[in-house]
Amino acid sequence: MGTEIPIDPPGQFCDRCWGYALNFGPGPTPLYMTIEITGIEKGPAWFSGLREPINGVYTLTQTDLYPCIWEKMDTETQIRVYFNVNGSYARAGWAGGQTQFDAVLYEQCQPDFINNRTYYFMNGTLSIISF
Repeated sequence: MGTEIPIDPPGQFCDRCWGYALNFGPGPTPLYMTIEITGIEKGPAWFSGLREPINGVYTLTQTDLYPCIWEKMDTETQIRVYFNVNGSYARAGWAGGQTQFDAVLYEQCQPDFINNRTYYFMNGTLSIISF
């Protein structure tokens, strides 16, 4: 059996995903989450004025608004992973541009998402790769 790696620094407790018998274990809830977006391609309506796909590795920070939301919202990127009572949600795109990745899962606290977009951008996955 492996040694559990401590989460440092811990964030606010997200009671949807961390705790006894919950998907991400007993806790603590992490302040940071690293995700990887892969496989997004230009869709059939893509045109030269749009940015390239947002594929890459990103570090998200837990929000002060709600302890089950992690995001990276700055002048370059707008990425959010959100866990609530109804399921899991992920959305990503370049700031000021079209949303390139959008996924809703009707299961709580899932680490892997599949893109629902099919117009300007399509395909791709978003995966939580570490806390």
